[in-house]
Amino acid sequence: SANPARYPVVMRRFLVQEVQKFQDHLLLPTSEEGMLLTSSMLSCLPLGSCGGVFVSLEALQRGCLRVALCGPPETWFANGLFFVDVWVPGSFPASPALMQQVLLSSDQGHHLVPRVTKVQGDSRAEPSQALVTLLASLPGALFVENSAGEAGDVMEATLRSGILAVIHGKGVPQEFTALAWCHFRLRGRDILEQCKLWADAAPEACREVTACLQGLPQQ
Repeated sequence: SANPARYPVVMRRFLVQEVQKFQDHLLLPTSEEGMLLTSSMLSCLPLGSCGGVFVSLEALQRGCLRVALCGPPETWFANGLFFVDVWVPGSFPASPALMQQVLLSSDQGHHLVPRVTKVQGDSRAEPSQALVTLLASLPGALFVENSAGEAGDVMEATLRSGILAVIHGKGVPQEFTALAWCHFRLRGRDILEQCKLWADAAPEACREVTACLQGLPQQ
């Protein structure tokens, strides 16, 4: 983009939302511990010029962390925005968390579909640190371990489910609406260049994404 350093500056405010709700979590009974974990997240969660890991605490009282992940650069998920729910039991990290993630499914056409998997935390670590480590590891769990398949299929799914659908607000958690808007405004020019590179593998999806992004104000 014209100013890649601007992305982490603007998006840092979305790293952790609803901070005060940490104090109500079973794992974090006091405000002091909640702020400690929040500080750890702000310093440990990945955030760079192309994307990051963002956490909403809106559902925290139900033991759920809602997470938005940006597809890492130079992968078939690049610049897509994907959403994950992480259900954290009171006995975590002795008991695993459950992650409802989004994966490519060739049986469903070019779409990304939900799947629930167990995510084991480090049972030797303090619960708060184990949780931060788990959240920071989500990009690897979602994008690296699940990148099998034809390149064109994964590109098509990213363009349609991780970019187009999100721009149109389909399946976007309410708490991440502003984040999604900022992400695509800041990364729009890069996605347009990406579409040129992916045009041979996913021509129709690239045309649709290009037409959609050209109607958005870019930064």
